[in-house]
Amino acid sequence: MATLIEQKPLYTQLPVGQEVIFVVSNNIIVANQLQVRFLADVYISDTTPTAISTSSIPTATFKTTPNNAGVGIFDFRQVVENYVSADNMAFDNSEYKGITTTDDTPHPLHLIDKYSRNKKAARWLNIEFKTQYTDANGDVQIDTPIVANDNYRLFNSY
Repeated sequence: MATLIEQKPLYTQLPVGQEVIFVVSNNIIVANQLQVRFLADVYISDTTPTAISTSSIPTATFKTTPNNAGVGIFDFRQVVENYVSADNMAFDNSEYKGITTTDDTPHPLHLIDKYSRNKKAARWLNIEFKTQYTDANGDVQIDTPIVANDNYRLFNSY
């Protein structure tokens, strides 16, 4: 039996600052194997993410052990907050009080308007879950991965 996603966010658009909770399970492996861990490979990208393949490099990998109910709980809120934020910068060559804006001299925060640019205001999130365990021979095994194929859109909601 493969790893199952028991709980995930209801919507694919996620404002930064809210909990991004996933609950995964694999009842057969949890009941019959030793040293079980759930793994989550997190992929965060600037553009629409491509399909996750064996050559894809995750942004981060997280592990958790099953709780008493036999499920692993992940909250990616803090991870997401590190990758999505306001840049508070105007476009290059725009002027404020005679000062031309460049990457080194951004406009002050209260002057952000429709001409502002934000490179980190939105991102895409995709996650691949796996179950890792030690079999009867003492070898570490990884169960068939399952991908949360919802391509979550993260945005700065501040």
